[in-house]
Amino acid sequence: MKVYKYRSNDEKFLKRDISTFSQNKFHASTFEDLNDPFEANFNESITESANLLETLLNTSAEDIRKNFNKILHYKDKLGIFSLSKSVLSEQMWAHYSNSNYGYCIEYNFDKIIERNQNYDLAFDLDINYKDILPVITIEDIRGNKMATKMFGTKKEFWSYEKEIRLVFDSSSLKSHHESAITGIYFGYKADQILIETFKDKFKNRDITFYQMKPNRKSNFLEYEELFKSSRKLKFSVEKFNFELLKSKNNSAVNNYYIYLKDNYTKIEMKELCMAFIEKYSYKPSNLYLLNSKSNQTIELIDKYPKSDEEDVIWAETVIAEFPYDCDQEIFLDPYKDWYYKKLKS
Repeated sequence: MKVYKYRSNDEKFLKRDISTFSQNKFHASTFEDLNDPFEANFNESITESANLLETLLNTSAEDIRKNFNKILHYKDKLGIFSLSKSVLSEQMWAHYSNSNYGYCIEYNFDKIIERNQNYDLAFDLDINYKDILPVITIEDIRGNKMATKMFGTKKEFWSYEKEIRLVFDSSSLKSHHESAITGIYFGYKADQILIETFKDKFKNRDITFYQMKPNRKSNFLEYEELFKSSRKLKFSVEKFNFELLKSKNNSAVNNYYIYLKDNYTKIEMKELCMAFIEKYSYKPSNLYLLNSKSNQTIELIDKYPKSDEEDVIWAETVIAEFPYDCDQEIFLDPYKDWYYKKLKS
């Protein structure tokens, strides 16, 4: 999913913002810095129910009130980064991008919420828009219901923002992988100086640049591509004949399962792995090179534990492994010895 951050070209902010974006960072603001006077506004019934909850939770009513008040004050320390799910909002261009003279940064959502970059990311919330003040009850304590009501509810007036909100444990500069920024859109009134400034600052990135324009026939905004910039890579993945069968991502590591269509030497396989990681990976990655793309192979990727027979098939299928934590060394036939020893025991 792509998400967007609208910004002004005002000189007070522009130089700072370009420096921040070019360093692969963004700023998570406090609630006080946000422009909605009713941010994090809600009612609650927990403190009123403390006496009733005293026996149920096996703790004192006073402790219940104190602990809930700590949660309420927690919001004063939080950092908020607000993004929109639309780049075509006329109101957003008018309000946040200096009446179409500014610009908008496009992010890959999965990459900007990557916790390898920011361990203090607490929530990502789709904002609910309603004029009725939310009420926090004892039933909201479990899961994300309380966070959604406290930090993810705004009045209907703001619904045009189509906001998705990142909530961090603290307000500060946050980091992201450089590939998280995928596009930059300029307002239809943006001048050439602004465009050339961004073009220069992001010239060694895989980024597409666009400019908005009003379509007089449809009566809506649209955009056109201006140009693309590309990274200068050390390796070329295009010289290899392969197919990515599957990728499995968790919070710490990406795992890629790659079918080799041709035979390669150990040196060539290492180059392929380094080229693949350079072009596609945005966090620590393990690569598994396979000699089959059968349905059985794909099923075995996800199967654990495997039977003895399946262990043998998998051992014959994995040609080599390129683990992220072994100083860029590639291991040929990494499973065979282990599996065969297991079968003999």
